[in-house]
Amino acid sequence: DGFGYVKLKPEQQEMVCASEANCVSPIPGGWGRQGWTRIDHAKADVALVKSLLLMAWRNVAPKTLQKSVPES
Repeated sequence: DGFGYVKLKPEQQEMVCASEANCVSPIPGGWGRQGWTRIDHAKADVALVKSLLLMAWRNVAPKTLQKSVPES
């Protein structure tokens, strides 16, 4: 449907949605209040999508696995 979705921490979602309001937004309703975030692929660049995916992954990945992946 032209959108991607990631689960962020509420403070991460607030920061990203404020700085990238043209292409990132909370999903409407309760899911959005839990951190589920929609990315408009037509408007977001590859670097932003990669950054959001990495941020979401780091929120749930085991710490030992996170150490094997560079920050950016």
